[in-house]
Parts: sequence; structure tokens; C-alpha cells
Amino acid sequence: VHGLLMMKDMKMSKSRGNVISPLPLIEQYGVDALRYYLVREVGFGSDGQFTPEQFVERINNDLVNDFGNLLNRTIAMINKYFDGVTPKYSGSVTKFDEALKELTMATIKEYENDLDDLKITEAFIKVNNLVSRANKYIEETSPWTLAKNIEKKAELASVMAHLTNVLFVLGILMQPILVESSNKLFAQLGIGDDLRKYENIYKFGLIEGTQINKGEILFPRLEVEKETVFIRMLMGK
Repeated sequence: VHGLLMMKDMKMSKSRGNVISPLPLIEQYGVDALRYYLVREVGFGSDGQFTPEQFVERINNDLVNDFGNLLNRTIAMINKYFDGVTPKYSGSVTKFDEALKELTMATIKEYENDLDDLKITEAFIKVNNLVSRANKYIEETSPWTLAKNIEKKAELASVMAHLTNVLFVLGILMQPILVESSNKLFAQLGIGDDLRKYENIYKFGLIEGTQINKGEILFPRLEVEKETVFIRMLMGK
């Protein structure tokens, strides 16, 4: 249950001609994208904004640039450096590894606490913060530099193992709203149905030795002007 959907501080209503049906949005962008937007922009029991510009920006920033890009980069590096097989997890090798693992486990706890308190938007903001932190972790560890030094092979493997396991956790946490996309993520990481259980997110390092299956991009980038015009057309504007 949520409050009213607003269009630039004005309630959506048929009389104002600013109502939009979810069905054409789902057909164009997928149900995952629409669910994600509503969860992020409309707090439980509160009013929320919907504008074409906000919708496109949220999808591009959070799902394309952050979440989708994290998966794409990780898969590309595992394919390049480890012949498409996820490395064995051998604990945290560097302070960056340990920091990412600690944040992952803390995010799980905070996510659960927020959902228990019906703070749904807050829970997924924390999940998105973990996505951003994992992308920063790639820059901090510079796998492309580690790959040039054979003596850094274990460190490189640790980076890939940490990224794989963080993505697994993200897939589980995002699954209530990104149902189809989470399943695609699991498939691309070679994670079978037997491992896709919520209780497994507490077992950091569980995912190893899986075969990468590079698939289609989870979230194609939206052309801002084109899609904004399209959504406005759906609203009769």
C-alpha cells in the first residue's frame, strides 16, 4: 500500500489528463524496471512522484550504470582472467576485500531490519549503496593491473571471488522486485536453482567454481529524450 502518485506535486487524475497506465510501461521497459522505480520513489504509505524524466533517470543510473554494469564488468573479467570459471573463495586477502565483505553482511542485516519495519524504500536504498560500493571496489583493487603480475594471481582471484559472492547476495536481496533480472543474473554466474536460497546469503564464499554464461545485458540504456517523449505520449501530453 502506498499513498498518491504525484506528477510535479499534482495528484494524478483522469480529469487532469495526467494518468498513466502501468501496462504500456511494463511492455516497453519490463515489470522489473517499473517495480524498482516505484519501490525507490514511493515510500510505503507515502505519496510519491512520477515524471518521465525521473523514471528514465532512475533506471539509467541505478539499474544500467550501477547494477547492470557491475555484473557485466565482473563477468568480462572472469572470462578474461579465469577462463570463465569463478575462482575459489579463500578468505579476504586485502583490506579492500574485508571491507566489502563486512559491508555486505551489514547490508543483509539492515535490509532485514528495514523490511521488518516496513521501510521498504530504505531497504533497497541500502542494497543500491552496496552496488555502488562494489563498483568502487573494482576501482580500488584494479584487477586489470593485478592481472599483469603473476605474483598477484591470488589477489586477483580474491577480487573475482568477492565480486561473485556480492553479486549473489545482491541477486537474492533484489529478487522481490527484480524477479526476472535476478534469475538472469544467477544464470549468467552459473548459479543453479539449488543455491538460489535466501539462507545462503549468510554463507559468504559459497559461490565458487561455477561456469560463467554471458547473456544479454540485463538493462539496456534508455535514450533520455526518446523515452521521455514516449512516456509523455502515453500520458496524452
